[in-house]
Amino acid sequence: ASLYRSHGLSVLHPAELINHLDAIEREADYRPGAIEGSRLKCHLLKADVIDSVVESFKAPGERIGSLKASLHHCLSLPHTIRTELTTDQANCHIVLGAIEHGTKETFSLPILRMSRHALAGTLMRNFLRAILTAAASSASHIVDICDPYLQDDIKGILREFGFVPRDGRWSKLTLQAVGPIDEIKYIVCHAEINPSFLDVKYAASADLNVAAASPDSATISAIERQLWPTKVVSPEIPTFIVPIRPEWAQHFFDAELSSQLIFGLREDLHLGVEGVYYRKAGNNNLQSPGRILWYVSSSGGSGSMTIKACSQLEEVISGKPKDLFRRFQRLGIYQWEDVYATAERDITKQIAAFRFRMTERFKHPVSMAFLKELGI
Repeated sequence: ASLYRSHGLSVLHPAELINHLDAIEREADYRPGAIEGSRLKCHLLKADVIDSVVESFKAPGERIGSLKASLHHCLSLPHTIRTELTTDQANCHIVLGAIEHGTKETFSLPILRMSRHALAGTLMRNFLRAILTAAASSASHIVDICDPYLQDDIKGILREFGFVPRDGRWSKLTLQAVGPIDEIKYIVCHAEINPSFLDVKYAASADLNVAAASPDSATISAIERQLWPTKVVSPEIPTFIVPIRPEWAQHFFDAELSSQLIFGLREDLHLGVEGVYYRKAGNNNLQSPGRILWYVSSSGGSGSMTIKACSQLEEVISGKPKDLFRRFQRLGIYQWEDVYATAERDITKQIAAFRFRMTERFKHPVSMAFLKELGI
């Protein structure tokens, strides 16, 4: 600082200089951007916040210098490694992730951390879902987490997403495919995989053979979780169209509608991978595991009265309104008054709650007229 005051010069680490020049060249990429209509921000990491990032994400037993060196390495390769930082509206750090697309077949994450922020688990799941989607769409069939200081909470989340531990790393096969199970088997068999990850491919092939030999909803659903965002076309997986009003859809998945909200967006639901919705017991023909196609009903701007998203249906539970509300309050947008109304204001009446996960928003909403043309 004194050198800058006396001579107008700054002394920078080489990685900081590269980062500074890259930030000038790609100014828009470094500008914080709202995440899916929420108040949370995601942007490329800048060298001038490394000290606070290290303070937020240093693991127990990890040396400060070691984490700084890892971050400097990532910042020195801006066209190979994308280092993202997620913050809240008060600029508190939540998730840090470095994504290296070094080879065509693999997405590698040398750094993956989350803070103690209340939304850290939600944002980590949202981040991983985005990584898997990007990897599958770019034909990179392997996502490999190789951070040596992974927190136990992150390891639990990786298990949820179908990652498997292997020699200190966590890896997952991911495909963007839709078809019968034999077709999925063929795609996995012929997928170009880095030889270092052939064991992951062989494990998926073995599970597919088991599912093909005795297909049922549980085994097919497990395959979809393992290979997400793959979809297996099978009569064993029932699919249900569920209507949802725009005022609820904006909290769960409708980024277009949620961006119009100034206050009140449930970011834990909108950015999460899991949710719960309620309906009257008399309308409950849902079976799990299965799929939900979300029909945004009524009016509410562009995209309403169309099917806008798809979710995995995990569980369907019938019960009295107070019991269900107590059990699922953290996962549902309904307040008690809404659940009470679903039960027709009778606390002894049975209603249904269903838990869903991994909601995918459609780039192009599907009209009911088009579904009728298909005979649905």
